[in-house]
Amino acid sequence: MKNLFTFFLFAIGINGFAQLSTVEDIKNIKDIPYIENCNDPIFWNLVKQGKKNIPDLIDKLTDETVLKDVFVPMFGGEYTVADASLVVLNEKIKGIPIFELIGKKFSKECGYCTYWYFVRERKKNRMLLQKKVKKWYLENEQKLVWVESKSSLTGDCFSPVNGHYEIKKD
Repeated sequence: MKNLFTFFLFAIGINGFAQLSTVEDIKNIKDIPYIENCNDPIFWNLVKQGKKNIPDLIDKLTDETVLKDVFVPMFGGEYTVADASLVVLNEKIKGIPIFELIGKKFSKECGYCTYWYFVRERKKNRMLLQKKVKKWYLENEQKLVWVESKSSLTGDCFSPVNGHYEIKKD
């Protein structure tokens, strides 16, 4: 009986772990890593999927569906599916040059405000970002290598993925 119970718990654990989130689940994210908030299972499940869901995440960079009660720290407003998709991409790949891609500079006064103002200004800006991120990824996909790391790239927490991709250094 004890062995049957152990097998049952093991089977439940495997089935729970095997259920992969899809980009369609982004709208159900409750926490985006920032200083803390590092425990959202959907977020980390999407990060754990490596390169295979990157094209789908890029496709979501124009989705303005609002994540209810998931607020952008310091800048206000709620995250959208597009914003969350970009954070997942930034957790997977170190060094995506977002500011360069959108033709803006990181602000010394307000940090990432230039990104937020840009994407919130008009839908066309999100479409431009999507187009540029897709082009950047296609140009760099073969140069990406896995780098082990215990640190999250987007939050002040440990990464349950234990690493990220970076462009291979020559």
